[in-house]
Amino acid sequence: MLSIVLGIFFFLLFIGAPIAYTMGITSVIYIIMHPSVSGMVVAQKVYTSLDSFSLMAIPFFMFAGDIMNESGITEKLVRFSSALVGHIRGGLPQTVVLTGTLMAGISGSGNADATAIGGMMLPMLKEEGYEEGFAVSVVAAAAALGPIIPPSIIMVIYANVTNLPIGRMFLGGIVPGILIALFYMIYINHYCKKHGHEATKSRASLKEIIHTTISAFWALLMPIIIVGGILSGVFTATEAGVIASFYGLCYGIVNKTLKWEVIRKSLTSCMHATAVPVFIIGMATMFSWVLTVENMPKLLVGYLTSITSNGHMVMILLVLLVTLMGMFIDGIAIVVMLVSIITPLSAAYGFDPIYFALVIVVTVIVGGLTPPVGITFYIVSSIQNTPLTKVVPQVWKFAVCALIVVILGIFIQKAKEALNKYALSTSENDFSSIFKRGEIRLLEFF
Repeated sequence: MLSIVLGIFFFLLFIGAPIAYTMGITSVIYIIMHPSVSGMVVAQKVYTSLDSFSLMAIPFFMFAGDIMNESGITEKLVRFSSALVGHIRGGLPQTVVLTGTLMAGISGSGNADATAIGGMMLPMLKEEGYEEGFAVSVVAAAAALGPIIPPSIIMVIYANVTNLPIGRMFLGGIVPGILIALFYMIYINHYCKKHGHEATKSRASLKEIIHTTISAFWALLMPIIIVGGILSGVFTATEAGVIASFYGLCYGIVNKTLKWEVIRKSLTSCMHATAVPVFIIGMATMFSWVLTVENMPKLLVGYLTSITSNGHMVMILLVLLVTLMGMFIDGIAIVVMLVSIITPLSAAYGFDPIYFALVIVVTVIVGGLTPPVGITFYIVSSIQNTPLTKVVPQVWKFAVCALIVVILGIFIQKAKEALNKYALSTSENDFSSIFKRGEIRLLEFF
């Protein structure tokens, strides 16, 4: 029966059916083929998957990010980023990456960041002579940092499915997000050197840096409030979303950039944007239940353990699988559909659940950056109607940069485990025993 279920699923996917309908239709057909299973299962699974307080954080973070963008914060962050990195080789695309990194701490949505950054930066990149495909790829790659660096909507969804602490996931996302941004900037420097793009701006003066920092201060403060409040236990992730929305409204009103029409537009936009992931979550939960009933988790664990007993090799195989899935399936659908299936692998190989979650989440986001169904680069390329044939060869290079960080995380985790084993085998007087006592701890991703 599992082969029939997967056959229907991939057939619908192949003919171009939207992923939510694909999962929903497959699940309904499965229930019809099993008369002993009540049709109430459909309503029950969809309802219980959405009856969650933590999921309410999604519309609030979306609204907060949209309000901050409407308040002109993107322009201030661009000026601040330009003052810091605009003078180096490839200053403009480097500014795009740094702006995307900073905006990631505000919205939590890569699609929102893609629209905000692309609308402002693509004309500037084109004017400076950067090739269209490269310009679109830079903006798309920078926007993809949004769901990695907290607050992250996709992390909220993952935590909701697995009951992991959202605060620890947010904290763990900081390191890989920054590392990916650094790898982007290294590649941009290489690209600009190869194609003869020199720095077009002189180094900013200390006065200019101070001025742009003050201008962007309230935007830079927002992610600190969100993450700090969650980690300190002052408020939950959902309450953080409410506070972020209120903060954004206050920011816009004080700066006199918000009018009722803008607020109404943002509310409407966020309701529409929230409906999509909510529908996907409901359908993915139902499909995940079908796969679980058919013992897909047990079969997957058995298959992978038969291939190798090396847990880190299994992680690499999962990274390849999730990247491949990300080329064709929406990231939210992958998280909800796949997590319940692969979570037993985390326990089977003794992985820390936060580390395991971050590897999967980052890989899902990288997959969403890649063709043929990379939503982020579709959004950016549509801003100036850039042909996808120009974008695809370039966006892959940024995806590889992100995957390198994921693979590095896997090997560093392996090294950490080796050090911990060594520490446990030494005496308390040995320096290595500080690992045993926990006085040296790497961030969650590592």
